[in-house]
Amino acid sequence: ASDKSYLQSLQNYFKSAGENVDDFYKTLLMIIANSDPSNLTKVSGAGQSVLSDFTAIYVAEQDRHLMSGMKTHAWDVALLEVTLLSSFHAGQSKFMVMFDGKLVDKLPKQAPGGSPRTNMKDADMTDWWQFSSNPDPASRNRSGINTTKKDFRTLETVISDFMRTNHPELVQNVERHFKGSAPGGNLYAKLTDFLINAQAPRSLADAEQLATDFSAFLSMVRKEADKITQARLAFQNQI
Repeated sequence: ASDKSYLQSLQNYFKSAGENVDDFYKTLLMIIANSDPSNLTKVSGAGQSVLSDFTAIYVAEQDRHLMSGMKTHAWDVALLEVTLLSSFHAGQSKFMVMFDGKLVDKLPKQAPGGSPRTNMKDADMTDWWQFSSNPDPASRNRSGINTTKKDFRTLETVISDFMRTNHPELVQNVERHFKGSAPGGNLYAKLTDFLINAQAPRSLADAEQLATDFSAFLSMVRKEADKITQARLAFQNQI
């Protein structure tokens, strides 16, 4: 599986998954937190296929991250955060992605760094994968999900702020797992900071509760996706 093919498969899954995708997210988080796939049988065959691709890519990216001493190559972090953002996109009536700081439904087609990007395309999950913007021949063909970090972190913060205002109990249920972390900020980044670091324990005693609480948060994000989208568009129109 490649990043881009995985993102397309993820979007296809959510188009046909129905309303209840809690088990998908809970299983994914249990695999990461405790290497525990015991909930996999609760996920549809299509969802299991997507989770298998996710795990294959995640393990490869985490291997690179570990070999750097957890100092560079945080592509595992990017993969996980964008995967969790899929709950937001699954709830949107019209797919819109963050691009150059704005939610848009159309954006330029991907192209190597320095190439003209005049042809437009409809937004979809694969737009979280981009080429490097560096025109240097040695770098222009480099690509990945982490290239869009500034934009996916912006969207995560927008969602976190909305949820903190409108569903504080769900946010508090998640944040209670991050002991010592200051309240507020990007909940997705807090999760990856907690799970993906050199001090993370081999297993978490409350991993199942964390997975349950974050899945409940994501489920509400899916239900509120259009409201979050409209609030962000209203903000963009003011600036």
